[in-house]
Amino acid sequence: MLLKNIFWIGLGQIVKIASQLIALFYLTSIVSPHAYGVLALAFVVVNFASLFSDMGTGTAIVQKKNITQTFINFLFRFNVFSGVCIMFLSFIAAFVMSWYYSMPELKIVIFLLSLLFPIVSLGIVHKAYLEKEQKFRLVMMVEIVSNVLALALAITLAKANFGVYSLVAQSLLQTILSTILFFKLSSIKVSLSNCDIKKEDKRGLLDFSGYLFLFNFLNYFSKNLDVILIGKFFSSAILGAYSVANRIMLFPIQNITFVVTRALLPNLMGKIENSEGVRKSYFDILFYILSLSAPLMMGLMVLSKNFVDVFFGEKWPYLHEMLFWLAPTAIIQSALSISGTILTAYGRTKLFFKLGLFSSVLMTIFYVVGTYWGIVSFVKFYFLANVINAFVVFYCMGVLLEFKLFELVIRVIKAIIPALLMTLVLALVLPYINFKSLQYDLFAAIFLGMAIYFICFYLCNIGQVNQFVKWSLRKLKI
Repeated sequence: MLLKNIFWIGLGQIVKIASQLIALFYLTSIVSPHAYGVLALAFVVVNFASLFSDMGTGTAIVQKKNITQTFINFLFRFNVFSGVCIMFLSFIAAFVMSWYYSMPELKIVIFLLSLLFPIVSLGIVHKAYLEKEQKFRLVMMVEIVSNVLALALAITLAKANFGVYSLVAQSLLQTILSTILFFKLSSIKVSLSNCDIKKEDKRGLLDFSGYLFLFNFLNYFSKNLDVILIGKFFSSAILGAYSVANRIMLFPIQNITFVVTRALLPNLMGKIENSEGVRKSYFDILFYILSLSAPLMMGLMVLSKNFVDVFFGEKWPYLHEMLFWLAPTAIIQSALSISGTILTAYGRTKLFFKLGLFSSVLMTIFYVVGTYWGIVSFVKFYFLANVINAFVVFYCMGVLLEFKLFELVIRVIKAIIPALLMTLVLALVLPYINFKSLQYDLFAAIFLGMAIYFICFYLCNIGQVNQFVKWSLRKLKI
């Protein structure tokens, strides 16, 4: 069931990534940079307001074992009320942002995007219930259809010179379509009445969702603190290079972990009483994630200079040095990504928040110290902070799932051995790859690295590879 869920979520994510790339490369050739600038400023408000839109209620439905109609109605009314309130607060923020940046159209754009919150609120419960029932095929079909149609509308409007409003229309149509379809496809019925739940249920929901919200709130600021500090203590060019390096690092990792962690939570709920089953799922998923992230990021690390020389040139200061240290940082973050899902499945959102608080304080200290030794040292301190944080998180996971930290370290090492061997061979061979072309040298190194990794991975995991191939062929009916 887990592999099936991962397959459908992965398919949906592939379509989503494709639409993002089309939007990036095609729409940018039609829509002006000014339009994207206005949209970026508008999303400063929208992204912050999004923290308050769900409040963890969707996750609470997936996590809770016994769902009553009254509980569903309560969450639905809560979400609708929150969505409407956030919309009006965003209206106020629109006036402030428009005045501060002297952009009258910014106000209109934020107004329109604020409509997303009450619309989204109508479908949170229905989408969460579909995921609880592990109907990921339906969820992904909804997201694929809504993304593709919204992109088509954006392209049509952009060609008609609607500028920034073509991008706004894309977000609105995607949200409206997905909400309608989730409403139609979900088996549950909702009402704004009959939603008086027990005090203990309210208290339990507040404990669960409240700490989840606090973690997301804290995480929002900790994820943006590095940009704030670099913008303050370094030049705009260095900030730009760091931003690009960070996006390169996060893009593949976020998509990998998103697919796996989204499928994991509902799957775990059927095993929550079986600690051995949860522990096995945790180790298996950790293996899958590291098998994907480790070769990507270790390859990027060893080829960072070649990669920057080919795709960016010399005008990006310290870019390849930053990529060199951000790449292994991404491996650590991908390994930690499933911890939150495990803690959520167990209802341990308070511990989740405490770990987030520790991580934020740790990152803040290391960020501040790193600013005194230059941007490369800043990134090195960022990596070191992630290493320390990883040991703390893994220790807590060991206590929860009843395994020793040493046992996990051994499993992690085994998972990344093929990537380590690939990196070692590439580092030794790279000086001898010379086709008198930077592009050819890079592509030759990439293909060589891929070949080495697949051979090493197969030799180290013959049984698992054969099992996956048989499952894939069976699903494809070959």
